[in-house]
Amino acid sequence: MKTHRRAPYTEWVEMYRRGLTASQIAKVVRAPATTIRYHLRLARTAEPGLGEEHQASLQPARKVGKAGRANLAAIVAFFEAEGRFPSSKAAAPKERALAAWLARRRQDKDAGTLAPEYREGLRAVPNWEVSRRKRKNAAQ
Repeated sequence: MKTHRRAPYTEWVEMYRRGLTASQIAKVVRAPATTIRYHLRLARTAEPGLGEEHQASLQPARKVGKAGRANLAAIVAFFEAEGRFPSSKAAAPKERALAAWLARRRQDKDAGTLAPEYREGLRAVPNWEVSRRKRKNAAQ
């Protein structure tokens, strides 16, 4: 008979505390990333300071270059002018490029590698970290 361990698994929580992302933990332990995220969500609920410990142990964020600052300013200006996020299906190549740039920043945020300058600049854009698909699913 198979025995079930109690969630959250302490080994996974320790890996997360030491700076590994859910995806990295999933590769190491050969478990589905969704299962890892579930356990980490339980652990963060039980231990409110766990998220800050994880962020503090991550490797330093990448530097922001001139092109990154220009894209950041363009995203903020686009949102203020249009009242929406750039679309990856837009006819204009510049809008598609901005949508791809924003998607990469969302990935950086999820991986814990988003540069502080981007984090500060993107605060001017409400809900920037939530993709259209996630917003749509949450509305249902």
